[in-house]
Amino acid sequence: AVVSTQSTGTPGVEEILLNDVKKAFRNRKQEFLKRWSGEARLQETTIIDAFSRGMMEVLISDVMTSPEFPDIVAYQLPGENSTLEVMKVAPDGGKEEFKRQEGEKRVRELFDAIGFTHIVRLIRKMRIPIIGHNVLMDLLYLYHKFYKPLPECYEEF
Repeated sequence: AVVSTQSTGTPGVEEILLNDVKKAFRNRKQEFLKRWSGEARLQETTIIDAFSRGMMEVLISDVMTSPEFPDIVAYQLPGENSTLEVMKVAPDGGKEEFKRQEGEKRVRELFDAIGFTHIVRLIRKMRIPIIGHNVLMDLLYLYHKFYKPLPECYEEF
């Protein structure tokens, strides 16, 4: 069975093939979320096992885009393949605030992952003089490890 297409006509998460068992599973989880949302307190969370990564992504999309869920957000738990956490947020802007905070968190994670490379690029961009003893060898090592491999000859450098 094919789940209905979006009103824009563009295919999305909702236009995937779901067999009857998966459709029933999705409907049960949506009904659970509606009941839970009505009973939950602000910032309260619940864990849902979606049993597959694909179904987890469908459920997250349902929660984050459907007008049926204006006061809850869903996200994948770190290190989990099919488990999502759902949190009750304020119905007036809570979802947008959550998306903004998640965006900032991803930027911080990106800078953490980039780490020292970011510092080297900033030093290069700002043209800050570096003073040290025999620092050329250290700089060449940093260049090689964090930027790109050193060329074979000086002329290429």
